[in-house]
Amino acid sequence: MMAELPPHFLLWTSMQTSPVFDPTKRSAFLDVYRGFAVLLMMIFHFCWDLRNFGFMEFSIYDPFWVYFRSLILTLFLTAVGWSAYIAYNQFSKPFTWKRDIKLLLSAGAISLATYLAMPNQWIYFGILHFIFVASILVRPAAKWPIACAILGITIVMIYHLTQWLHFPNA
Repeated sequence: MMAELPPHFLLWTSMQTSPVFDPTKRSAFLDVYRGFAVLLMMIFHFCWDLRNFGFMEFSIYDPFWVYFRSLILTLFLTAVGWSAYIAYNQFSKPFTWKRDIKLLLSAGAISLATYLAMPNQWIYFGILHFIFVASILVRPAAKWPIACAILGITIVMIYHLTQWLHFPNA
């Protein structure tokens, strides 16, 4: 049996409830923001694969690729913080362990797959691992988004303007 959409339902309008699934409110802007981060990550990894298989030549230490990677990470991590803020303010039970378990299992699967495929270059702490850790650490701070944003901007500025947070072997 097919579900019929009500006449007032518009797919492109934000913050609507779904007539098919449980009613959930979503931010279309945040979904587009995340989608843009995923698109940039796909472009980055596509170029990485082309380089890895010898179809392109470039240095991953070239400033363009370093800043491109930093932009992608910034988009992903700000989306995580933004989502935590929205979850904290919109739901009576804002944080569930179900999402965290999915993140942990996904991060573990990435580690295992890359270890099996490339034992000398496996991903032991990547972006999914960090998002898992950050999701747990951000819970007490989600009540104060302005303070968190200021702290985050400070950390990013310290990273880019000093050598304090650079890890040469990472």
